Amino acid sequence: MTDIVKPFEIIKMKSANPNDERGSTYELKFPGIIQVTTYERKKGSTARHYHKGRDDSKNPEILVLIKGKMKIIFKVDNQEPQERILTAGTILKIWPLTKHTVEFLEDSVFIELRVTHFDPENPDTYTF
Repeated sequence: MTDIVKPFEIIKMKSANPNDERGSTYELKFPGIIQVTTYERKKGSTARHYHKGRDDSKNPEILVLIKGKMKIIFKVDNQEPQERILTAGTILKIWPLTKHTVEFLEDSVFIELRVTHFDPENPDTYTF
């Protein structure tokens, strides 16, 4: 029997002010976060890669979808691919060696929470 690897986790955020008529407020409280990176992606743009986990910020990778909608397909070794549609207000954690293919279904904004500063000379990102 093969062990099932937990390749990803999806958490739907809850509003910190659910009755505020101005709109929602979300509080992200993670210990040890030292860099927050903001990404804007256009509808129809794609990404396809995985991480080995050499960078602690990719073990797991933590993304928060702020605005928009994305389709993501996860694939680990011999397991069947898993497809999910994510909407704004979703936290996504992706563990090392999980291949992920993303298509942005709407113009989108997301942030990456990092425990290390990004090193462009050693990005720990591999296409497949």
